[in-house]
Amino acid sequence: MVQTLVAHLQIVIDRAFLGNINSLYLSALGNVMVPYNAVSFFLVSAATGLTILIAQSLGAHRNDRARGYAESSLFFSTLLGLGLFLFWQLAGAWIFRLLGAGGLVHDAATRYLRLLSLSLIFFGFEISSGSILQGAGITRPIMYAAVIKSGLNILLDWLLIFGNLGFPELGLEGAALATSIANSIGALSLFFFLFSSGLPFRISRRSLFSPRWVDYWASMKIGLPAGIESLLWFGGQTVMVRIFNSISSRAMGIATLVQGIQIMAVLIYLGFARGTTTLVGRYLGQGRIKQAMRTGFLAQKIALGVSATAGLVFLIFAPRLVDIFTNDPAVIRSGSRVLRIAAFTIQGQAVNMVIGSAIRGTGDTRWMLRTQIFGTFFVLASASLLVFVFGMGIEGIYLTILFDEYIRAAINFLRFIRGGNPFVRGNSAARWRDTTRRIRREQLNQTVAGHES
Repeated sequence: MVQTLVAHLQIVIDRAFLGNINSLYLSALGNVMVPYNAVSFFLVSAATGLTILIAQSLGAHRNDRARGYAESSLFFSTLLGLGLFLFWQLAGAWIFRLLGAGGLVHDAATRYLRLLSLSLIFFGFEISSGSILQGAGITRPIMYAAVIKSGLNILLDWLLIFGNLGFPELGLEGAALATSIANSIGALSLFFFLFSSGLPFRISRRSLFSPRWVDYWASMKIGLPAGIESLLWFGGQTVMVRIFNSISSRAMGIATLVQGIQIMAVLIYLGFARGTTTLVGRYLGQGRIKQAMRTGFLAQKIALGVSATAGLVFLIFAPRLVDIFTNDPAVIRSGSRVLRIAAFTIQGQAVNMVIGSAIRGTGDTRWMLRTQIFGTFFVLASASLLVFVFGMGIEGIYLTILFDEYIRAAINFLRFIRGGNPFVRGNSAARWRDTTRRIRREQLNQTVAGHES
């Protein structure tokens, strides 16, 4: 939880600094971060498979299998990170034009992205290191790396955006350079912590250069649906950028601002969601079905308490919260209205995030992909209708998101209770037993496949 909060702090401070210099910079950031995060979070979500397999392997006392998954992921994920860096350097400007960004917003977004993407060189082993530690239940090193990264980013923002202490005043480019440097140092520190954190298995440095594709593919097979789910969500958000840009030049800036405030609550229960994935996977690896379910329900209660409190704060203090990021009266008025809609949205989002993580902990990542497919098409179709036909603007988009979160929350909660498809009749306890047997059977098949390879 602390890791996600301090990591987001650097984003919030970037927006606060740049938004008060020029509100169009918020639109530039919005055009960058949606497609950039769409691709980056695909790798982060795909690494969920690594977390699940390590948690289940350790629960079953198969430390050798956990080590194989870890070593292979560190190598292949690094290659993917390098590929992402080249992709954004070559295709970034074209993608922004495709999204409808033009003029000053397009130019600013392109300059920002080219500097920001430098940190992707180290991104692969950062996400693998974090997933390994998460699967082992060792989360403090992840927090330490995030604190280092965020603290350094805040300092570099102050120096490079405004030109303090004799540094050049670089504005938007200074923010991108500060984030890139901080992210790179944070990734290197997490990689160092991985080898000094007391893992229950020893990672061989020599084996890092002789990875086993079969181990990496085993984690990718589980993580790939989660990665596609993330890609679908951000793909929908990318289309939404186009819709926002069609409303006005400042609409994307307003959405970026509201998302920056709303996500502060989300990141709190995201920490509990990640812990739920690890513990559910560990308990199912041990055959402790009741404890796995109890963990999911406890995390859900905490998340709902956090989201309800945050929603009340958003309702009461919306104008004051928006005022932190901009001094534009029109943006403050519109942003306050949208933030109050978001105050009711985050309860449904809390259920999807925590219960969805519990479902993934069972090794079933395909279910969440199915519900995300429904959610993406529902939001895009409904938002287009409310914006282009009924002329409801930004508020129409956020009403669509509200309905989507609650529909999927109900479906996902039923799925976790029953241990299977909620639209198919059957005994829930039997379904949970079948899930445990499936996990053990897959572990055995992976072990046999590894020996044959």
